[in-house]
Amino acid sequence: MRPLSLTLTGFIGIRDGMNRETLALDFERLTAGAQLVAIVGPNGRGKTTVLDNMTPYATMPSKAGADGLGSFSYYDEVYLPVNRKELLWEMGGQRYRTQIIIRLNGKRRSEAYLHQFRAGAWQPAQLPDGTVSDGRMESYQRCIEDIVGPAATFFTTAFSAQNRRQLAHYRNAEIKTLLSDLLGLERVRTKGLQAAETAKLLRGGLSGLQQERRLLQQQIDDHHALSRQLAVPDGALDTLQCHRKAALAELDEAKNALATLKAEQAVAATYVNQRQQLNQTLQNLRDRMQTRNQQIDEREHDLIAAGQAIIQQILQRRHEHAQEFQAAVSRHANLRLLNADHRRVTRAVHRLPILTRLQEYRSNHAATCRQSHDRYMQATSERALAQQKIDGFNREIGETVCQIRTLHQRLSLTSLVPCAGTALQGQCQLLEHARSARPIIPQHEQSLRRLEHAQRHQTEVLSQLDAQIAAMPDTAERLARALRRLDRTRERRSTNQQVAARASEIEQTRDSIDDVIRRIHLLAQAVDHETDAEKQEKARVDKDLTAIAAERAQIAHGIRIEREHIEQQLSALPLPFDPIRLAQTDQEIVHCAGRLAECETQLHEAIGRQHRLTEIQRQLLAHQQTLALLDARIAHIEEQTAIWSLFATCMGNDGVIALAIDDAGPVLSMLTNDLLMACYGPRFTVSIRTLLESGKGQSREGFDVIVHDANTGFAKSASKMSGGERVWINECLTRAMALYLAESNCRRSETLFSDEADGAFDAEHKRMFLAMKRQVMQLGGYQQEFFISHTPELCDLADVTLNLG
Repeated sequence: MRPLSLTLTGFIGIRDGMNRETLALDFERLTAGAQLVAIVGPNGRGKTTVLDNMTPYATMPSKAGADGLGSFSYYDEVYLPVNRKELLWEMGGQRYRTQIIIRLNGKRRSEAYLHQFRAGAWQPAQLPDGTVSDGRMESYQRCIEDIVGPAATFFTTAFSAQNRRQLAHYRNAEIKTLLSDLLGLERVRTKGLQAAETAKLLRGGLSGLQQERRLLQQQIDDHHALSRQLAVPDGALDTLQCHRKAALAELDEAKNALATLKAEQAVAATYVNQRQQLNQTLQNLRDRMQTRNQQIDEREHDLIAAGQAIIQQILQRRHEHAQEFQAAVSRHANLRLLNADHRRVTRAVHRLPILTRLQEYRSNHAATCRQSHDRYMQATSERALAQQKIDGFNREIGETVCQIRTLHQRLSLTSLVPCAGTALQGQCQLLEHARSARPIIPQHEQSLRRLEHAQRHQTEVLSQLDAQIAAMPDTAERLARALRRLDRTRERRSTNQQVAARASEIEQTRDSIDDVIRRIHLLAQAVDHETDAEKQEKARVDKDLTAIAAERAQIAHGIRIEREHIEQQLSALPLPFDPIRLAQTDQEIVHCAGRLAECETQLHEAIGRQHRLTEIQRQLLAHQQTLALLDARIAHIEEQTAIWSLFATCMGNDGVIALAIDDAGPVLSMLTNDLLMACYGPRFTVSIRTLLESGKGQSREGFDVIVHDANTGFAKSASKMSGGERVWINECLTRAMALYLAESNCRRSETLFSDEADGAFDAEHKRMFLAMKRQVMQLGGYQQEFFISHTPELCDLADVTLNLG
């Protein structure tokens, strides 16, 4: 793959670095066939954005994780409603055009097109399997990987992105996947994946069969349990037949008893009318007696009510007399209490004007104390504010003094700088910085004088406030004492005012106390007696009640004689038929019929269970035969699964691929050591190990790069080396992989890319690093390498420099 031209529209890196919406670069014209092409410019100019987009892959490796293949989205790198990447590139003598369109207007979506120049026109790229680049990102990526190769291989061997993960940090599966593509073992790896998928499908089918077998075994167990439940003991049917015959005999006996009771009922029906007439006569006698008793009760109730009314009238008159006497006594006691308070009320009337004047005086005194306290609090607040201002001025004065001292120190450097007084003093930034302090010092000194004057003014104000506060001591205590005295005066005045208000009431009491005493004497002499009319009415009521009692006893005696005669006639009749016996017999018949039905039901159930047991045993035999066939099928699938799993392991990373990597390890080590020898000397040599020793001393599949240091005589893993040495070894190893790929694969890139890969090197090793680049291009037959570097010496050694500044 060789980039020919690139056009970027709407990329944030180009906008921020070059303030341009579109950037177009014609590499074919700008490089003119040069081998080493340096892309230079200040930091943030957009160099990495350009280099990331010089490949046809739909990613920017510096933005996509440590290995350039992580999560990446173009939407985070563009800003226009419609953004575009157009790359013209060449692969194997055939020209291609990549167009990636990223849309942010409305719903986000991306389109990717790959065209091939055939027959003098651009036509959509089409793979041998019929895949056509139709704008979808999936079809575009398939076409790119089929033409250029897998992205993992490309970004490991041909493209060195910023902060990419080094090979020593790859996991075992990742490095083997990478090396399998490098060694052209994609077909073997595909076969291994297909075998693993086949084993997975077999395991899925096996799981379904095992589930089916568990369900079938569960059905067999359920049938066994049901057979045990349905099993009928020997002789159970004969016992049920005997129970049915006994229930049928009891039913016939109950029906005969019912016929006998119905005959007795017919005989007893001839005496029913006579018995009903006697019962009716007895009921009429009871009703007549009840009516007479109700009439007598009404008369008796009226008489009792009249007597109670007379008694109630007498009691009411006596109660009113007692209430009147008690009211007069209570009135006399209250009047005596009021007369006893005469001296206290008189004293309160004389003291009320004095307390009024005292309250007015103490109220004015409290107002004066409050005004003094308010002036004290205002002076205290003003003093605190003045103190804060003085503290602020002191801080500002200290800061200003420090700044003036710093400026004087800067100015004193003018005599210490070596270039002072020479021709270089106009270009010396240190001397210019020291001299720039001279015009600033007067400004800071003037500010210092202003701050000191303001501080002195605030100090005078603070002294005045201190004198004012000292002249007003204990204002809060004096205010509290005045308020307490005012509250006590108000309370005493309110109490005397309430007592003085009773003066008029006491005068009225002294006038009415004699009238109350005379009323008490009159009520005590009066005695309440019954009147003659009340006595005559009470006697009449007692006489009428005695007559009613005699009449009630006479009526009860007559009724009792008639009732005894009727009851004698009823006792002479035979006993009536009891219908309860008939109902009991009917219940006995229903009970016997239920027992007979229960016996017949149990007999039918036993017969049905026998038939069902026969059917279940037949189904159990069929399930057992199916289970035997299913076990044979499961055993066959388990055997096939083991075969396919073994085949997947053999064709996977730990099988044929691991053996091929072991075979290629010496070649990669030799190429890496050749590059190290040609560019960096004989100090370092590497060896690749694919079998590592575990913590238990056992060998396991893995990958590690062991570096032998000729200066120290020690060997260690590349991951344990220093930063610069690790980058050095990693770059030689990746370039060796690129050389191996160039020799063994037809899908080889004609161009290499590296982004600031020399950052960890010192000056000498940077020159060696550039020499290694030329050695790799010579050995691998590469046409070009684009690299980004901030080292001017390396850029000067490049064949062509593309300056984005």
